[in-house]
Amino acid sequence: MTPQKVPNRLAKEKSPYLQQHAHVPVNWFPWSEEAFEIAKRDSKPVFLSIGYFWFMTDTYLSLLACSQMNSLSFLTTTP
Repeated sequence: MTPQKVPNRLAKEKSPYLQQHAHVPVNWFPWSEEAFEIAKRDSKPVFLSIGYFWFMTDTYLSLLACSQMNSLSFLTTTP
């Protein structure tokens, strides 16, 4: 799986950890009221990722996890 060419909203964040996830195929939100409001409105679960900017293997595992998350229909469809 290759990273997205168009960055998601994390590209605007100051944190190196968040910025490194700006091109993954999951439309991540930084911790914010907006994230919870949209999850509630769309009846979507909230996945919390806690991490740090450290190993390149983390980037690979993140891409792998994102690929699996996007393949789950309950995450990509609305009721």
